[in-house]
Formats: sequence, structure tokens, C-alpha cells
Amino acid sequence: MAADSRKEDERIGAALAAAGQHASHAALLVVGETLATPIPILDPSGGFDSWFVPIVAGDVLPAYLRLSAELGLVSCSRFGRPQDCKAWLDPLAITKRALEHAGTSHALAPPVLSFDSVPARIAWRVVLASGTIFVAGETVYRARP
Repeated sequence: MAADSRKEDERIGAALAAAGQHASHAALLVVGETLATPIPILDPSGGFDSWFVPIVAGDVLPAYLRLSAELGLVSCSRFGRPQDCKAWLDPLAITKRALEHAGTSHALAPPVLSFDSVPARIAWRVVLASGTIFVAGETVYRARP
């Protein structure tokens, strides 16, 4: 178990280092912004797809980088307006939002960052007894059947 944890820490560290290189090379960060801990994005079947690297400024998320499994820069996206960090980065807040939307009180598993069908549509997948809910910041929706 400890070896698995170390290996995951190494993968996260490598993703953060690569994101830092991409961000500095392309001047993607503005004053006051920093890179936060990379989060794995899983495909709909649960396999590793890519990395979500938040760009934070205090308690807001103005942008993020997406890195491939090989740590190449896939995209840099800026939100139209900065998002609340908790809405995107706090698993408890994300789960709570999904539960409120579904009108239930229990998730079957912790949320995972994924996408519903198109890889560019990143959202947290929360599995409930009544189905799957996706949470993307303040947007919450049920998975398509």
C-alpha cells in the first residue's frame, strides 16, 4: 500500500513539474496565480486519461491546464469568470452539491474527475444509487442514459 502511495505521489510530482515547465515556457500564468496539485482525469470506464492541473489565485480557480498521460500540454483553459476553488477542488463540497441536486443523502463512492462523453467536458462524476451525477463547478447534471 505504501509503495502504491509513493508511486502516485511520484506521478503527481511529475505532472506538477511538467505543468510548471509548460506554464513558464508559454507564459500561461499571470501575477498572483500558482499551479495546484494535479488531479487525475479518468475516462468513463475508470481508466487514466489525463491530468487536470488547477491554476489558482487565492480561493478562486481562474484557469487550468490539461496534460496528457505523457505529460504533454493538451490545453490551457480560462473560465469566463473565475470559479470558486471549493466548487472544483473540494471533494466534500462536490459530493454535497451532487446529493442536493439528486435529493438524496448518500453517495456510493467518492467523486472522481472524469468526463461524460467528450474529453473536453471535464466534470466530477458522483455515483449515487439513483444514477450518476456530474458536477462541473456550479453546474450539476445527470448522466445521459
